[in-house]
Amino acid sequence: MRMLTSLVILTTGLLIAIWLLARFGLLAGLAPSIAVLSIVAKFALISIQIRKPKSRFKKELPEESYQELIEKLDETGKIDIQRLIELEWAFNDLVDNKISQQFIAAEIPNAFQVLKSETVVIIEKRNQYRQQLSKTDVLELRSELEKTRLAMAEEDNTQFQSKLITKDQTLKQQLANLKRINVNLEKLDEDINSSLNSLHQTVILLSEPITEDYDNRLMKQADKLKREVEISQEINTELSRYNSG
Repeated sequence: MRMLTSLVILTTGLLIAIWLLARFGLLAGLAPSIAVLSIVAKFALISIQIRKPKSRFKKELPEESYQELIEKLDETGKIDIQRLIELEWAFNDLVDNKISQQFIAAEIPNAFQVLKSETVVIIEKRNQYRQQLSKTDVLELRSELEKTRLAMAEEDNTQFQSKLITKDQTLKQQLANLKRINVNLEKLDEDINSSLNSLHQTVILLSEPITEDYDNRLMKQADKLKREVEISQEINTELSRYNSG
């Protein structure tokens, strides 16, 4: 319906532009014709962009929640969430046009939604780790550790030596934690990219014509989505243990 509205808007604008050229001639009518076409093109584009897919499969996260999340994320996170939203919209459109017993049997809709939700959680956690890193000056920690070790080598007082040893251990632990955070960030990046790729491959599969082996391909893709969910959940569990430890 919105596509038809956009077409009507463009057609009307084109007719007005042609009338202006015929009425005032090329020199006098060109500028207002271009202005008219520019305006109607903008309205037509807006009409297309505000289109929102409707699906019989309920979204687990409303668009308002996405917006709240986007405001908290860094640029990479915003790009990933935007890609996730686009994939979800495309998926919902395709689902409405390709409902079949095989499709439901393959559990594609449920697996897609679960993986989408797990990906959102992973994106949020990655953002939290990045915020932790941004609050810590690694070079300053290393410099402080070096100074502490030099002081330990020169200090003869047993009491002060004990304090320096404690400080040395604390600094080493902080650096070890930062290293662990970087390792976790690499895992999260890999998992997010892998999940988004699997969701994208699902959308591509649903957009393809139904062939003889289509049912088998649906089942394989559903299994792949489920495996991605398992991996994401394993990473979440591992990070939860690390954070509580």
